[in-house]
Amino acid sequence: MKVNVVNKNGMSTLFVKADFYKVLDKNLAAICEIIAYKGKVLKELVTLFEKDSDSLDAIIQIIISSRGEIAARHSLSEKLGINLITAQYLLDMSLESLTALNSEKVKKMLDNYNANVSKLVV
Repeated sequence: MKVNVVNKNGMSTLFVKADFYKVLDKNLAAICEIIAYKGKVLKELVTLFEKDSDSLDAIIQIIISSRGEIAARHSLSEKLGINLITAQYLLDMSLESLTALNSEKVKKMLDNYNANVSKLVV
């Protein structure tokens, strides 16, 4: 099966196995949920960074002082008032990515997310 895709560099042609659509149909709800959660996470991070300019220091301190991932996730959630999914998102980031976070970067991430999601709507 041949599918044409438009990207930054123009039109590309992908050859997709027919089974791909079966897999996509079975997993579409989960994919949509993941996309929606990413938007919620980014919005929550924008709010967090706008509310407190020392958020990054607090995030790192909480992670360092926690005994393990589960404790860190719950501490981030409780102390910063974020949900557990956002806390896990922070824990899954590399140290380099985490330390580079700031309000402007998170806003750009959210803008990119919104632009990509708008492309999904047909």
